[in-house]
Amino acid sequence: MLDSLFFSVLGIAALMTVLTAFDRDEIAWPVLGFVTWIVCAVTVANVDISYAFLNSTDTVVEHTVTYHGGAFMILLFLGFAVVFIAVFFNRVLAAYRETITKK
Repeated sequence: MLDSLFFSVLGIAALMTVLTAFDRDEIAWPVLGFVTWIVCAVTVANVDISYAFLNSTDTVVEHTVTYHGGAFMILLFLGFAVVFIAVFFNRVLAAYRETITKK
């Protein structure tokens, strides 16, 4: 279950990245992208993968394997989060400059 939750959050983070890149006037996309990349960084450390199979004695065996190998991805996802903070402040400062020049 946690692997599908992680992949869905990763998909939402990718969607927020695309929306941030193409909608340059909106300030909300970098904020939402920052939050989803932080959630990805938190959830990537341990991913549980469950499986089930049928023995030759017609017994169903269920097991969950915890994958701890994604810890190095935390830095990558935190890097994306920092980039989204920079994009957010860049857009806020651009809006501030635009308001100041109109006065």
